[in-house]
Amino acid sequence: MRRSTLSAGRATGDHQGGAVDVSDLELASELCRAALHSPLGFCRQTIGSLFRRALASGEAVVELSGQIRCSGEHWQRAFASATERRGVVGGETIAGGGRCAWLAAPLLGYRGVIGFVGVSGRRGGYDAAAQSRFSALASLLANALSARDKVPRAPAAPPGVAKPSPLRGTQVDRGSAAAHPASWPGGASEVEQTLRLHAAIVECSGEAVLVTDREERIVSINRAFSDMTGYPESEVLGRSPGMLLHRDGQSTLLARIADRMGVAGEWRGELQFTRKDGNPFPARTLIAAVRDAVGRVQNYFFVFSDVSERKEAERQIHQLAYYDALTGLPNRSLLYSLLDKALSIAVRSRTHVAVLFLDLNRFKHIVDSFGHTQADLILKEVSRRLSATLRAEDIVARLGGDEFVIALPDIGRREHAGQVARKLLAVLAEAYFLETQEILLSGSIGISIFPEDGRDTEALLKNADVAMYRAKGRGSSALVYYSQEMNQRSLEQLKIEGALRRASERGEFHLVYQPQLDLGSGRIVGAEALLRWNHPEHGPISPAQFIPVAEETGLIQPIGEWVIDAACRQIREWLDLGLSKVRVAVNLSARQFSASLPKRVVTIIARQAIPHDSLELEITESMLMHSADSVVAMMREFGEAGLLMTLDDFGTGYSSLSYLKRFPITNLKIDRSFVRGIPCDRNDSAIARAIISMARSLRMSVIAEGVETAAQMEFLRGAGCEEIQGFYFSRPLPPNEFAELLLRTNL
Repeated sequence: MRRSTLSAGRATGDHQGGAVDVSDLELASELCRAALHSPLGFCRQTIGSLFRRALASGEAVVELSGQIRCSGEHWQRAFASATERRGVVGGETIAGGGRCAWLAAPLLGYRGVIGFVGVSGRRGGYDAAAQSRFSALASLLANALSARDKVPRAPAAPPGVAKPSPLRGTQVDRGSAAAHPASWPGGASEVEQTLRLHAAIVECSGEAVLVTDREERIVSINRAFSDMTGYPESEVLGRSPGMLLHRDGQSTLLARIADRMGVAGEWRGELQFTRKDGNPFPARTLIAAVRDAVGRVQNYFFVFSDVSERKEAERQIHQLAYYDALTGLPNRSLLYSLLDKALSIAVRSRTHVAVLFLDLNRFKHIVDSFGHTQADLILKEVSRRLSATLRAEDIVARLGGDEFVIALPDIGRREHAGQVARKLLAVLAEAYFLETQEILLSGSIGISIFPEDGRDTEALLKNADVAMYRAKGRGSSALVYYSQEMNQRSLEQLKIEGALRRASERGEFHLVYQPQLDLGSGRIVGAEALLRWNHPEHGPISPAQFIPVAEETGLIQPIGEWVIDAACRQIREWLDLGLSKVRVAVNLSARQFSASLPKRVVTIIARQAIPHDSLELEITESMLMHSADSVVAMMREFGEAGLLMTLDDFGTGYSSLSYLKRFPITNLKIDRSFVRGIPCDRNDSAIARAIISMARSLRMSVIAEGVETAAQMEFLRGAGCEEIQGFYFSRPLPPNEFAELLLRTNL
C-alpha cells in the first residue's frame, strides 16, 4: 500500500501508562491545536506526548530557541548537529547499560531555526518509515508555530475576568476561543490561516479523504485518496462515491449505512472499495454529514484507510492457529470446532455423524529410511488422496505425525461409515514414489458413530482412537467399529459417582494453589485454584476421573460453587495474615452457567469482604462458541461487577477474533499443548508467538500454563508473554506452603 509522508496508517505507542491508537488526521489535528492554541509553557508537555505516541518512544524533547531548558549534553549536541544539517539526524547513545536510538530535528520557521524536537527509546530503533514520520511531524509543528507567531494574541483579561484555561487547546471545548478562531483578534486573517492549516493536515494525512456536496457529488479529495485508489482528482470530481464501492456482497450493508446516516448522520465500519485498476481492497471507513447552523446537510465526507495488510496478518494468524502447516488440512483446534458444529446440526436434524480415526502403519520406518523431508512428501500425498475421495461436506484433519481424523456428517446408516473407510484404505494402498522408488502404505481405521458411541466431540474421538488401536492389532488395512460394550460405564465409575455426591458433605474436597509468576518483576501475582479429592477408602482420586463424572451428572454445579466459596475464604485468610494481594483463578464449567450465577458469586465475595478483582473466573473457548444471549448477558454482568475473566486453554477451540471483542475478557491463557513443544517445535513456537501478538494488540494479558523448563520460560519471556505457571516454577501447593512461597518471593 502506498502511503503519504506523514503516515504508515495509525500511530501506536506508550502514552501515560497505556497503549494508544490514533489516526494521522487526529494526530496532526492535536499537534496543531497544541501549538496554536496554548502558551508554550503548557503545550510543550502535550506536544512531547504526541511525538512519543507517534514514534512509540520512551522520551520526547521539545524546545524553542532562546528557551532551551534541557540540560543534557546529549540533546545539546544532537540539536547542534540538526541545526548544521538543517534536517533530521539520528544515532545511538549509551543509556542504562545499553544502547538507545534517537532522532533530532530543527524546527525551521520563516525566520530560521525556531526550535528543536527529539525522540529516543523506541524498541528496535528507528527505521526509514519512522524517520519519515518524524520529519513530517517536525515540519508540521514548525509550520504551526510559525503561523502562531504571525497571529496576534488576545490581550490579557481585565481584572476580575476569568481567563480561558491554558490547557483548553488540548480539549474539545466548543465554547472556547480556541474552538472559534473567528472570535480571536486578527479576525478573518486568522480564520484564513487556520483553514490553511486544516487543509494542510488533510492533505498530509495518510488516510484518504473525500468530500461531497449535499447532492453526493464529489467536490474534493486529498493526495492520499489518489495514492490509495489510483484516481486523480480530474476523474472523480462531480461523480458519486458509489463509483468506488465494491458492490459484490455489500448491498445489504450499504442499505444499513444509508439508514444509519438518516438517523445519526454518521457511520463507522469496514467497506470494500475498488481501485482504478479494478482490484478491491478493505478499508476502515468513517462517513459523516456536515450541517449548517440550522441543521441542513451541506456536505458529506468519507475518511478511509486501507487495512489490507492487517487483514493479511489476521489471515496468517488464522492459518497458523487452525491449519496444519505441512498439509494445509484443519488441525486439532479447527477439527474440534467443525465437528462440534456438525454434531449440533445432527442433534437438530436427528441424523448420524461418523468419526474415523486413521493411523498410517509403519510410517516411522519410512521416516527412518528416507528422512523427514521425503516422508513429508508422502504425508502431503496422503492428505491429497483423502480429500479427493471424500465429499465436499466431509471433514478431514491432521492431528499430527501420521494421525488423521475424518468426520462424515449426515450418514444414513452405520454401515455407510465402513464403506467410506474401505475406500480410504484402498486409495492409501496405491503405490507412492520417492526418488523413483516405489513405496507401499497401509492404514488402520477406528470408527465411532454419533450418538450411539458418544454425544460430544471428545468422546467420539476417544472412542474412535480406542477402536483404531484394536484395528492395528488385526493387521494392515483393517477397520474396527467401536463396540457398545466399550461405551458402558464400569462398576468403578458408578462407585465414584455415588461417593462424589457425598464428598462435599464429608469434607473430602480441598483446594491447592499453583502460583502464577510475573516474568517482568519476578513476583507472584496470582494462583490457580485446583480441586482435589481425597477419598477415605481409595485415597486421592485424579480430577481426570471425577470431573467428567461430575460434569455428566450435573454435580459440577454444587461442587463448583463450593470451589468459589473456598477460594474466597482462602483469599480472606491470606489478607488477614497481611500477605500481599494476589488474584485467585477458579475454573467455570459450562454446566454452571445460569442466570443466577453472577449474583451468587457476588454474594460470596461480599460475604468474605474481599476485593472483587482478587477473584478471576476462567472459561473455555467452547463455552463462548456455543454461548446464547443469556450467557453474553451473564458475562457482561461479571465484567460490570469488577471480576476478572480469563479465556482458558486458548487455541484449542475455535478462536474467533469476533468473540474476543464481544466479551469482557482481560486475559488469555495459552494451552499447555502449545507450550509443550516450544522452543523446539516450529509450529508450536509460531502459534505461541501469534497468540501473544494478537492478545497484545487487543490489550489483553497473556499467561502460559504447563511451563516445565527454563527454555520454555525464556522463549515465552522473549515473545512478550507476561505470566507463566507450571512445574518449572512451582507445583500446586497447599494454602500454607503457598503463603510461605509468596512471602519468600515477594519480599
